[in-house]
Amino acid sequence: MYDKQYKDAGYPTLSNVLSNAQIVKITFAWIVILVLSSALLIFVDLSSGIISNLILAVLGISVLYATIKIIKDQERVYRKNFHFI
Repeated sequence: MYDKQYKDAGYPTLSNVLSNAQIVKITFAWIVILVLSSALLIFVDLSSGIISNLILAVLGISVLYATIKIIKDQERVYRKNFHFI
C-alpha cells in the first residue's frame, strides 16, 4: 500500500525480495492456515457448544470467501476489503 513511499525513504520492503503475486500467495496461505487452525477448535471439542461451533464455521467460511473475492478482483481498492476481514 505504501510500498513506493517506503522505497523512496530508503526503507527495505518485502516487495524488494518478492513479487506482488508471491506476496498475495503467501498472505492467502496464512489466512487459510488461520482458518484451519480455528477449525481445529471444532474438531478437537475445545469449543463448548453447537452455537460457538457454528459461529466459528461461518466466520471461517466468510473470511475465506472475502479473501478469494479480493484475490480474484485485483483492480479494486484493498483497504475496504481487508477492513472487512
